[in-house]
Amino acid sequence: MPVADLASNSEAQLQLLGFRAASMAAELADSMAAGQSHNRSLVAMQRLCDAHSDYIVASYFRRHLRTLAPASPLAPTLNKLATLLFLYVLEQHSADLLRLTVGAFSPAQISEVELLLAQVIEEVREQAVPLVDALGITDLRLNSALGRSDGKVYENYLEWAMEDPLNREDTGNAIRKQWFEKYYKPVLHAAKNKRDARL
Repeated sequence: MPVADLASNSEAQLQLLGFRAASMAAELADSMAAGQSHNRSLVAMQRLCDAHSDYIVASYFRRHLRTLAPASPLAPTLNKLATLLFLYVLEQHSADLLRLTVGAFSPAQISEVELLLAQVIEEVREQAVPLVDALGITDLRLNSALGRSDGKVYENYLEWAMEDPLNREDTGNAIRKQWFEKYYKPVLHAAKNKRDARL
């Protein structure tokens, strides 16, 4: 199935994520049956746990999307987010796709996944701020200049920088002097004393 078709087919997405996890489980089971120790299998076990988690998250996401009313105005945006999640997982774990025993992806298909991911990010970008705002996260809790409700990103960065004690006129020089005395000066004097001792 072409990657573009896969990106628009939610059932095929879940099947691929499930197949990825199942293939990794079978590969791990074969390795352990062949005598690979538990300790040597830990990395593969962690990768398998990640693959299984990816499948579960995508599965629940899609399951809950099916509960929306067909005419829901949220459905298109949330479906795009589910596709974004799917493509992101594929892009981040492309090595797993190249290793599949059946239906392995080609490097060209991995490149196509990357291009589709960039395209979906562009499509979702305009909805990102309203989606975060819909969650009702306060600026204080968000603790970021980006996504502020007042939109004053750069003003907030400047304010944060000016509040830092190192940047205050009355304390910055004193802090820098204390830091020099505590950390640099002992190292400089030790080097000088060592050099003088050699002479």
